[in-house]
Amino acid sequence: MAGPGGYRIAMSPKVLLLAMDAGDKHLIESFAADGTMKNLRTLFSRGLVGDTISLEGFFEGSTWPSLYTGVTPARHGFHRLVQLKPGSYEFHRCDVGSFIKNDPFWVPLSSSGRKVAILDIPLSYVTENINGIQMVEWGSHDPMYGFCAWPHEMKRDVLARFGNHPLQESCDSFPRTPRGFCDFRDRLIRGVEKKTELTKYYLHSDSWDFMAQVFTEGHCAGHQCWHLHDRSHPSHDPETAAITGDPIRDVYMAIDASIGEILAEVDDNTIVVFLASHRMAHNYGAEILLPEILIRLHAAEANAPGWNERPGVFLSWCRNHVPEWAK
Repeated sequence: MAGPGGYRIAMSPKVLLLAMDAGDKHLIESFAADGTMKNLRTLFSRGLVGDTISLEGFFEGSTWPSLYTGVTPARHGFHRLVQLKPGSYEFHRCDVGSFIKNDPFWVPLSSSGRKVAILDIPLSYVTENINGIQMVEWGSHDPMYGFCAWPHEMKRDVLARFGNHPLQESCDSFPRTPRGFCDFRDRLIRGVEKKTELTKYYLHSDSWDFMAQVFTEGHCAGHQCWHLHDRSHPSHDPETAAITGDPIRDVYMAIDASIGEILAEVDDNTIVVFLASHRMAHNYGAEILLPEILIRLHAAEANAPGWNERPGVFLSWCRNHVPEWAK
């Protein structure tokens, strides 16, 4: 921008945050190196790259609230979706909107006059009256209260222009058959493609100082399809993998293509930040045995308060083992 006398006035840079929920660091680095994720490879070669560390000792549900509040669960109060009620041993499901004790970083940004666009940051809640727009749970791995937005008419606009995310069901609801995995993968990829168009549209709908978009599809793919990617996984089935291919690789490629399309729409005055949150891998750990150990030691009862998630384990087993005709 030219000022009086012809000298140039430096414009304040804009910031674009593109993130991948549960994007596995080692997979991303490997895929970038071999050209599977070519857009991220280019981004890495042109910018600064560093390691991030998730909160040690905490369940992944606290990762995003800690990131967007800038404090640990000890201060913001959210450890995971189901946690102990203070002063008791009773578990309850937490509502992030009413549970988080600290404001997300976009509140002070908005209050200082910056215009913000916050799209699908996981485990967040709608912050009304911000200077900009916000969309929550249009596409989400951990939905709590469904798709909502600010201003409220944005929800109607999103649905009219882009419809619902192709994956409306829980990730756990898909049959673990070759056809089921293929359908699951295809819906995730269509979700990434829709999210790309949505992001590009709102990117140009106003002049933003800060904009964020998070791809949660990698989280869903990692939970359900890791055994199809990892040949050393105890549940790896070569016959199924021969039909489905590697759904995780396909979803990661779709996200990389989306990042490339979005970056093509931004100018040189935009600082781009790419973030991969907590990892995804084979579920190792003795902590999953703790409930059964406590029951056998008579230190806990199977029907005690807090064991209300056990029916879900049984139903999950039935879903994975009962023949299709019986379902």
